[in-house]
Amino acid sequence: MGVVWRISIAPGADIAAREPDIVSITQVAAPEGPPRKALTKGQNTRKLLLAAASVVFSKRGYLNAEISQITKEAGKSVGVFYTYFNNKADVLNCLVDEFNQDIADQIRSPSNAPEDVRRVLEAIWATYKVHAPTFLALSEAATVDPAFAAALGKVRDFAREDFGGMIRARRAEGLCKGLDDHFAAMALETMVMSCLNEWLGRGGGLIKDAAEEQRAFDTLAGVLEAILKA
Repeated sequence: MGVVWRISIAPGADIAAREPDIVSITQVAAPEGPPRKALTKGQNTRKLLLAAASVVFSKRGYLNAEISQITKEAGKSVGVFYTYFNNKADVLNCLVDEFNQDIADQIRSPSNAPEDVRRVLEAIWATYKVHAPTFLALSEAATVDPAFAAALGKVRDFAREDFGGMIRARRAEGLCKGLDDHFAAMALETMVMSCLNEWLGRGGGLIKDAAEEQRAFDTLAGVLEAILKA
């Protein structure tokens, strides 16, 4: 069995909280599943630094984050950091790669047919919850770095493709007549990501417990379904 790094959070706190609610990062057993090749010490250290960067980005934002803060969070020296990464931007690029891979695995799962709005939204919601610090850091970095602006565009285009699939599936049922696929998909993606940023992301989000989160999810799913029935 391999290992993963767990970011421990104070009760009621969100993974994307910018306040210091995060308790610690600990090494735990990986979930049961197909056998995985054991990570080397170096791979574990790299994963620990990435997890620590996610914590620091969530507390301080990308632009204000410092490498010394990341290494302190990870319990490693600055010298160790430069063994694995060139700079702060290199760390964010690695986190974005992980985010993109999870989006591909979750949203494009064969079980998530485009006509099943709730299943697709569940995949987007779950992926965002895990990677909220990365998405918010990428959004912040995109304001000052054209390369990150392009990376953010690719992430958003990925989601827009899925919303476009929803629209085309509904049109095959005789619905969504008169909607422009491109602009409708952009509108749906912007609405969903804005809700996730406000509810789960910035400042720890507005959702404080599981019951409230379920109501928020059901509401957003209901809005999407109502739009796609037009």
